[in-house]
Amino acid sequence: MGRFLACSAQINPLTYLIDALRGLMITVGENVHGYTVDFVVMLAVFAILLFVAVKLYPTLAE
Repeated sequence: MGRFLACSAQINPLTYLIDALRGLMITVGENVHGYTVDFVVMLAVFAILLFVAVKLYPTLAE
């Protein structure tokens, strides 16, 4: 994998979602990042997107 693609994969929140699901669904599942990091990243992305949605909603609802 090239440097650019590897960097973009580390930023992408789907990487952490897939990592957590793989670890939970496979019997002897192994995580690359660990469950704590996976869930913290997913919660942080959720919080950021929720903040953006709350800020944009008043202008979109008019």
